[in-house]
Amino acid sequence: MNNKLKEIFLKEGISQREFARETEISYSHLNHILNNQVVCSFETLQKVCNKLNYKVNVEIIEA
Repeated sequence: MNNKLKEIFLKEGISQREFARETEISYSHLNHILNNQVVCSFETLQKVCNKLNYKVNVEIIEA
């Protein structure tokens, strides 16, 4: 997800700080996600996808 987001930021000319503000995700948390320092929660994924007009499809499988 991090590379895709970085690509979108460049393409759309939006900063990480602006995107974080618009999605109500803290800038530092977004930065940690983009740098693979934390795992993105489902709630954060939903916020990101809603902002980008992406759909979230979840498949639950038995381990």
